[in-house]
Amino acid sequence: MARPTPLPGLLHEPPTVQEYVDLRLCSGLTPRTAQQAAPAVTGSWAWAVVRGEGGALLAMGRVIGDGG
Repeated sequence: MARPTPLPGLLHEPPTVQEYVDLRLCSGLTPRTAQQAAPAVTGSWAWAVVRGEGGALLAMGRVIGDGG
């Protein structure tokens, strides 16, 4: 059975810290500073992002854990 082809623009990588901050702000989530956001970007178990033309970040999703 063939594996499904990933959607165009769907990548398994984290956003940059600034992209994370910007997308949280424009989506109405609680604003974060770059210093607050950095541990979320580096500490998440897995990431998926959707990028549009020119590599612009359109969406992000992550798997988080409580460290326990």
